[in-house]
Amino acid sequence: MWSNPSAHRRGGHLTLSIALALLALGAFLAVIDAPSTALAETTRRPERAVPETSTTIPPLPQVITTVQLRPGIGLAPQSVGVDPVRGYVYVANNSDASVTVVSGTRALATLDVGTQPVDVGVDPVTGYAYVVNSGSNNVTVLSGTQVITTLPAGAFPIAVGVNPSTGYAYVANHDSGDVTVLAGPQVITTLAVEGGPGAVGINPATGYVYVTNFFSGSVSIIAGTGFITNVAVNGDPETVRVNPTTGYVYVPDSANDRVVILSDTQIVTSAPTGGYPLAVAVNESSGYVYVANNYDNNVTVLSGTDVITTMPAGPLPTALGLDPVTGYVYVVNRFDDEVTLLLDTQAITTLTVGRTPYAVGVNPTTGYAYVANSVSNDVTVLSGPAIVAQIGASSYPIAAGANPVTGYTYVASQGSNNLTVLSGTHVVTDVPLGDSPNAVGVNPASGYVYVSTGDYLGSVSVLTGTEILTRVAVGVNPLPGCVNSTTAYCFLSHNRR
Repeated sequence: MWSNPSAHRRGGHLTLSIALALLALGAFLAVIDAPSTALAETTRRPERAVPETSTTIPPLPQVITTVQLRPGIGLAPQSVGVDPVRGYVYVANNSDASVTVVSGTRALATLDVGTQPVDVGVDPVTGYAYVVNSGSNNVTVLSGTQVITTLPAGAFPIAVGVNPSTGYAYVANHDSGDVTVLAGPQVITTLAVEGGPGAVGINPATGYVYVTNFFSGSVSIIAGTGFITNVAVNGDPETVRVNPTTGYVYVPDSANDRVVILSDTQIVTSAPTGGYPLAVAVNESSGYVYVANNYDNNVTVLSGTDVITTMPAGPLPTALGLDPVTGYVYVVNRFDDEVTLLLDTQAITTLTVGRTPYAVGVNPTTGYAYVANSVSNDVTVLSGPAIVAQIGASSYPIAAGANPVTGYTYVASQGSNNLTVLSGTHVVTDVPLGDSPNAVGVNPASGYVYVSTGDYLGSVSVLTGTEILTRVAVGVNPLPGCVNSTTAYCFLSHNRR
């Protein structure tokens, strides 16, 4: 190959020139850098030891448990039975074949029974609770939170009464026209009565059992396990209650707007009432008798056989509960979701409960009255003029706050309008609040807990521990933002949309 030798010579001279230039530059930089390097050697700080990096990963948070905030009652609670000795309250849930067992203000368990439970009778001596199941024609026997057995009854049983003196329970079978007699977990006998037995009243002093027969317009009288007689009342006997002190038996007659009064096996007299008398309650101490009149929305008060007065109630007064210790009478008004509170012959106040209250039971030991609300599926607990608690399933828990000093955790449930107080994994209590609680703020220094309600009234409930101290009106839709534990200020924001 031909090449240009002059080009090689020029290329070689260029390469040598670049190499010499680089050597000269390196020597220059070495001279320039020499003093700095020497200074750095004399002034260099000792190197800091670098700690070894730990390879141990701290444990990740773990789920310890799941706490059920508040167990529910059941569907369509329609009857309440009370054991005043052991404190158990039995709520019959008509639509889901169950009974919820309550103690104090908390549901303990829900037990499966027969279909369409309609009534509960309790023997305070033995502790047996008899649940009448009208859909399955049987009776479930409970003891505390345990199902003991299920016993056969007649056709469409709808009521039960218990004589604590003998231990006998009497079940009125509406469609078969007879009464099943039980003793604990055993069927003793079945007694024929007249048409459409619907209610049972007991006089533990005499042992007489009074069964109202709606279709035949009569009252059948039983003693122990034997049938005694039928007494014609010539009307529509609805329910029956007995005053064992006086021996009077009170039978509301809805066809003639009166109450028929018996003694032993004889009719003594009758007294006028309001329109369609349905429920009756007896105060053995004072002798007052209260008759709820469905159509006139009032209550007739008798003393012995005489009418004393008539007091107003709410729309459709359906059930009555009486506390023999305090004398309070709880009138369940089905149409306006309220309970009218009476004392002797005075109306005390009106209390708002759940939707469509249907029945009430009173524990004279604790003073609590339990109102079964058949549409909202909960139970309102009253104590005289005070609403103590609302027992029902907590729904839509939306906010929580913790107090590291007391160990309490507060959970606001917007759907059920309550605040659940926890200690560790244990539910301490439930506190009823206003409409739609939506935020919780806690001051651990003072112990105050601030819970806002998201309604258009605008209020904040202030608690300490498990007690509500006050409610403060603050404006529309308050939302506690934060709490300054040093100044004790609680800062609120407002959603005005």
